[in-house]
Amino acid sequence: MDNTINDLKSLFDEARQKSEFDFVLTLINYRGMGTKKLTTNLYEWFDAIEFYKTLFYSHKGKEKTRIGTLIYSAFFENSDFYNIIGSLCRIKLGFKGSSYLFWKTTKYERLLGISEKQDFLVELLDEAEKQEIITFFIDNHFKEIRNTFFHSAYSLSEDEYFLHDSESITIGGVGQYSFNVETFLLPKIENIITFFDNFKKLYLDSFDSFKVD
Repeated sequence: MDNTINDLKSLFDEARQKSEFDFVLTLINYRGMGTKKLTTNLYEWFDAIEFYKTLFYSHKGKEKTRIGTLIYSAFFENSDFYNIIGSLCRIKLGFKGSSYLFWKTTKYERLLGISEKQDFLVELLDEAEKQEIITFFIDNHFKEIRNTFFHSAYSLSEDEYFLHDSESITIGGVGQYSFNVETFLLPKIENIITFFDNFKKLYLDSFDSFKVD
C-alpha cells in the first residue's frame, strides 16, 4: 500500500502545482448553495466510515466481518470520492475538474454504477500515470462482494463468506462462490481503510492550508 499512497499524495501535489485555482475548485466541490456538509455527501461519508471503523476494530468474528463488509461497500459507493480523484487527474493533465465528473450516463436517465465510474476513473489515472492507484482498485474491488452484501445475498460461517444469487467471484483466475474471510476479505478491508484515511487527510489538510481569500 505504500506505493499506492505515494501515488495518491503525488496526485494532490501535482494537481496543486499545475493549477492552484482549479485545485481549490475541486476541494470546494461546489454542488449548490448551502453548507459544505449538506450540499454533498462527502462529509457524511467521512463521518460514517469513521464510525464504522470504531465498530470494526471493537468486534471480532462474524460481527467484525459484517461491519468490515459495510465499510468495504460504502467506500466504493461515494461519487464525490471518484469526482475528486478524477478531477485531480484532469487538472494534472491541463484540463478542468468537475463536481459532476462521474455522475450520470450520457443520456442522463440514470446514475452511473460503481464499475462504470471506476472504468472512467481508471482511464484518467492511466493518463495521469498513477498506476499504483489503478492496481489498488483492481486488487481490492470485487462487485460480487458489494452486491451480495447490500442485497443480503450472502451467508457466513466462522471463516468463510458464501455468495448466493450471484455470479461467481474470480480469485486467482478461478470462479468460486465462497472465500476465506481472514486471508481474502479482511486484508482488502484494511487496504481500503488505509486508502480512506490518507485520502481524507490529504483532502482536509489541503482544504485547511488555504487561510485567506
